[in-house]
Amino acid sequence: MADEKIDFQALEITFGQQLLMHPNPSDKTMVFSCTLIGCLADESLIVGPPSQGVFPALEEGQKVVIRVFLDSGVALFPTTVLYISDIPALMIYLDFPSVIQFKRLRAAKRVVVAQPVLVSNVDNKSIVGVAGKLLDVSTGGGRVKMFDDLGEVGDHIVIKGKFQVHGISRLLTVDACIRKKDGKEYGVQFVEQDEDKLIFLMGFIFNAMLTGTVDAIH
Repeated sequence: MADEKIDFQALEITFGQQLLMHPNPSDKTMVFSCTLIGCLADESLIVGPPSQGVFPALEEGQKVVIRVFLDSGVALFPTTVLYISDIPALMIYLDFPSVIQFKRLRAAKRVVVAQPVLVSNVDNKSIVGVAGKLLDVSTGGGRVKMFDDLGEVGDHIVIKGKFQVHGISRLLTVDACIRKKDGKEYGVQFVEQDEDKLIFLMGFIFNAMLTGTVDAIH
């Protein structure tokens, strides 16, 4: 993993990209999702609130920090709220970033964790709340070790766990599919479609990638 200074164009992100906004840069626990909806090159980025969930009250001139999770790494840049429009919908114009801090993930994007989970099999209703641990994880899936049988390759499962990112804890249920079975260890692929869940899950994964550890679960 390496730190780089890059420009915005190098990120190659498209409209609709999910971003994380820290409205108070000194408080990493305060984070909100938003969506990139427009761009005026070298002038401003335009973001909007998520389709569901809460969004902070902002003021023109307010300093914020934007974080972007990509398959290749994590981008971070400070910016300023230039203008807020609520017609025809809420849009926040941010100062165009001149330099972006980027942590590139050069090695395998799989990190070792020890996250307690409960897993249920959607296709086999008799398998409910099986205890185990998420052993390693990547943006696409992970490996779980269970204390009892979880099902067969191809089964649809739901993984439930208490995940923490920068002091924020959230109980998540994540849809997944069994792709590999080796005794009581299973390779799983995430198939979750809920944007809010995915954003928090990606935050957990990238936090683990960046630090090499996972925040303690209380």
